[in-house]
Amino acid sequence: MVIDSDKYFIHSNGWWWGVDYRIIRRDGAGVVNINFDNSMPETCYIEGLSVVENERGKGIGQSLLELCELIAKQESKTFLSLSAEKDHPWLVEWYKRMGFCIYSIEDHTFLMIKCLK
Repeated sequence: MVIDSDKYFIHSNGWWWGVDYRIIRRDGAGVVNINFDNSMPETCYIEGLSVVENERGKGIGQSLLELCELIAKQESKTFLSLSAEKDHPWLVEWYKRMGFCIYSIEDHTFLMIKCLK
């Protein structure tokens, strides 16, 4: 995996259920957590993505999503998935612009997916 170590710090943990990664920008502007759950062998789940409010609109979130895609493809995953809160419609629209679509609707969230192949 090729990640600019001057720009990002990556930490991984192996668990009984799979592996998770935390990718943190060294300048503190953003972080993303992703999971590879053995029970969902084709999917990489984005557990959380966050960008510091005054750093938004600078492509940081997009670059973090691109790193998720890179890792997922290297792990031979077919899909990225995430949950987006219904009460954050701007975020749902942003994920749509990043190539995600709504797969299912829960009480307070949309399950969104992106095909990588």
